[in-house]
Amino acid sequence: MSKTPTWRIALTTIGDAEVSTVQIANDDDRHGFETMIFGGKHDQEQEHYTTKVAAEAGHKRWVAVVRTEATS
Repeated sequence: MSKTPTWRIALTTIGDAEVSTVQIANDDDRHGFETMIFGGKHDQEQEHYTTKVAAEAGHKRWVAVVRTEATS
């Protein structure tokens, strides 16, 4: 059984796209979390957040966007 890394908040695969939300470490501490899209129409788009709650909400929002476009 694999263990989810502590830095991963969420990972959702929809067709040929992945929505990945992770906790990131950086020197200036402006952003603590990031959602990035891999594949599909939004490939390489990203959004940054300062809280885990905002990151979880952002992940859900991106999943809805990608899912809607995948079924269009």
